[in-house]
Amino acid sequence: MDFWKKEYPKISDLYFDYIGGDEYNQLKTTKYTSKVISKITTKAQSELADDITNACCDCETAGFILGFSYALKLMSEAKSALEVVK
Repeated sequence: MDFWKKEYPKISDLYFDYIGGDEYNQLKTTKYTSKVISKITTKAQSELADDITNACCDCETAGFILGFSYALKLMSEAKSALEVVK
């Protein structure tokens, strides 16, 4: 929207005045479109929240496994180093 405001300020002002006005907001199509968009947005947010939660759990599990694997490698290296010192 910044492009329109910058390049066509008068048209942009007219547009935003119109969509903020009573005439536009009382139209059946506007009400219907707003309802559909709201429903889709709510559904998308819910699904995204589930996906994000699942991804976080997967990352946490992967982090634990990788950390544990790295710790075992460090312990193996430490054991090897101690054997060389003996």
